[in-house]
Amino acid sequence: MTKESSACSASLAVFGAFMSYSVLLLCTGACTVSAESVSNATTPKVKVGVFYESLCPYSRNFVVNQLYPTWRSLSQIMTVDLNAYGKSHITTEGDVYPIKCQHGPAECQGNKLLTCAKKYVEADDDFIAFSHCVMDEYTALKAGPGCANRIGIDYTVLDACVQNGEGDRLLYDLSLKQSALLPPLNHVPWILIDDVYTSVMNYESEKNLRQVVCNAYKGPTPSECL
Repeated sequence: MTKESSACSASLAVFGAFMSYSVLLLCTGACTVSAESVSNATTPKVKVGVFYESLCPYSRNFVVNQLYPTWRSLSQIMTVDLNAYGKSHITTEGDVYPIKCQHGPAECQGNKLLTCAKKYVEADDDFIAFSHCVMDEYTALKAGPGCANRIGIDYTVLDACVQNGEGDRLLYDLSLKQSALLPPLNHVPWILIDDVYTSVMNYESEKNLRQVVCNAYKGPTPSECL
């Protein structure tokens, strides 16, 4: 073999090794992305449960400044269960459901509106956006038409639910759900992470829910958490 042939063979060998290494790198990168995609699909989402009141200032601050921004950035790794009841009291007298709310009758109407929206607004993004709008407006039922128009949902269905007694029945069912909480609710917002309440986690969630959700997620760290 000539010197030129030997040099050429050596160059080809080096080139081949380089190409193999490059392909390996590309494959490794692709596999990482694919693994993350599979992981994201199979890793349970973080469950955020909230019991709150439509005219409670602390509830408003949490929904407007913590829950909604966190949902907008991390909806791919979390679920939200909003329950507008709190320190209300409801009984049943046949088909009538007398109710008293911590911040008066207007709050009862606001709670009914938000509970009706939970039933009838199917898309999670729309429901959470509507809830955020109502809490941000801070006028309970009065915020309904404008917020529905802003989000693009049918307010007539929600209004019928509030006015025809269905909203009262939904609040009664919600009272039963809340009464099963352990420990029992004694303030709002009452925040559960993955169905568990602790006073420390509640405090941390009111300060920085985004970080709480990021810390609780068991899958690959999303870029929004970095």
